[in-house]
Formats: sequence, C-alpha cells, structure tokens
Amino acid sequence: MGFLETLRARLVGDTESTHPSASASTSTANSLVPLPADSYQKVVGESHYQPALAATAKICRPGEDERPMFTAYLLAEPENPYDADAIAVHSDEGKLGYLSREDAQSFRATFAELRARGNGGATCGAFLTGGDRNPPNYGVVLRLSRPKDCEQHLGRI
Repeated sequence: MGFLETLRARLVGDTESTHPSASASTSTANSLVPLPADSYQKVVGESHYQPALAATAKICRPGEDERPMFTAYLLAEPENPYDADAIAVHSDEGKLGYLSREDAQSFRATFAELRARGNGGATCGAFLTGGDRNPPNYGVVLRLSRPKDCEQHLGRI
C-alpha cells in the first residue's frame, strides 16, 4: 500500500489495501487543508528517512530560485509514543521527518482546529535541500507560516 492509499485509509477509516486511483487521491486532497506560506519552517529527523527523501527528489519541480520543491503533507501523530503533539511531514513518497518538538507544540491549536473541522491534516510547499554528497544527504524546509498566521487563516483567531 502506497503513501496516499495509507493516508486515505487513515482518514476515512478504511483498513483494506487499495491500489492507486484517482478517487483515493481526490479523497485525500479533500481532507487536507492548504496552510499559508509566509515563512519557513525547519524539519527534523530527516536522516532516518533518506530513502523516501531520495524518492521525493525524483518528483520535485523547480520552485523559488529554481530550488527543488514538492507538496508536503503535515499529519498529527497523537499516537506517537515519544510525543503526543508530534507532526509528521510526508511527501507522495512517504514520511520525511517531523516538526521539532517545540514547533509541533506551537502548532497544537492549528491541528486541533483542523481535527475539529474533520480534516486529516494540512499541506504546504516544501523545498528539498542537500543531496549533493556521496551518498546524497537530503533535508526539508517547509514553506509554512507561523502558527498564529495559520490559526488566523483557519478563522480561529
């Protein structure tokens, strides 16, 4: 089961394995809310997800200043055994890392509002960094506004 199918199953409570389909992508996209992109947000833990990052490098498109860019999916992980406020960062190729513990706590109200509205998470643009070593070592920077701006965008403030 690919990332989008796993996400779809998680969002709609479907536990069956499915093949990629337009309906799965549409269902997932409707459950995720785009957040504003007025700032930058670092991602941590990328060293644990290098295979997914290398796969993501293949799907990037030129972004600002021709830097490799992709759509990131931000998903709260309340069941995470290390941090109940954890927010994972994914691409179409899988999990890439997390917001730092401090940043995840600052986005707590944003993700609580998303859950209250029945949304499974959020999306934002992201830059792929690095990749020029042997072997390549990738990182991620999100194009994501500060938490207060995201809450205002959602109409919470």
